[in-house]
Amino acid sequence: MNNQVYSTFVVKVASFMAFLILQFFALNSHATIITKQLSLDGNQEVGTQGDPDGKAFGSISFNDVTGEISWDIQYFDIADPTAMHIHGPNGGVGKNADILIGLGVNTTGGKGTLIDSLIAEIKDVTLILSHPTEFYVNIHNKEFPAGAIRGQVEVAVPLPATFLLLILGLLSLYSSRMIFRLCYRRSSPQSFSLSKLLGLHRSVASPK
Repeated sequence: MNNQVYSTFVVKVASFMAFLILQFFALNSHATIITKQLSLDGNQEVGTQGDPDGKAFGSISFNDVTGEISWDIQYFDIADPTAMHIHGPNGGVGKNADILIGLGVNTTGGKGTLIDSLIAEIKDVTLILSHPTEFYVNIHNKEFPAGAIRGQVEVAVPLPATFLLLILGLLSLYSSRMIFRLCYRRSSPQSFSLSKLLGLHRSVASPK
C-alpha cells in the first residue's frame, strides 16, 4: 500500500475521533462536575453519640446536567457501614436535617472504602450545589444506627466539561499521529509530516 492510502486511512481515523468529541460536546457542553471534599468523624454527630474513634476522608462529585453523583471515601476505625446518606437542606454545622439522597454502601473498592455512583434528580443536585453548606454526609452502622460519623460538604473543585474536551482533543491528535507513523514506517523510511497529512502541503513524499 502506498503513502496516499495510509494518509487516507489516518484521516478517516482522525475524523471518527473528531465525531466522537463533537458528540461528547453536544451532550455535555454545559455540564460542570463539582467535586467537594469530605472529612467525617464521630464528633460532628449532633444529638447522638457518634463513634469517638471513627474517621473518613474522601470526595463526592456532582454533575449539574446529568444528575450523576459519585463518591470515593475511605473510612477507619468503624464497624462496617449499613447506610450512607446526604442530609439537608438546613443541615449546617451543629444541625440535623432529613435525608435527601440515600447513597448506599456498595463499593467498587476493597474493605474500608465506599466508592460508587448513582443518578439523582436534577432538582436535588441543583439544591445541593446552590447551598452546599446546608448539607452533610452521614455514615451509619449497627453499633451507631443514628450515625457513626458525619461530615459537612466542603471545598468545591469545579471541573468544566470543556476542559475534558480539550484533553480528548489532544489525545485524539496524538493517537492519530502515532497510528500514521506506525503504518508509514512499515512502508517507507522517509518522514511524513502531520501538516502534509492534513493537507497543509499539497505534495506527498514518496519513497525512491
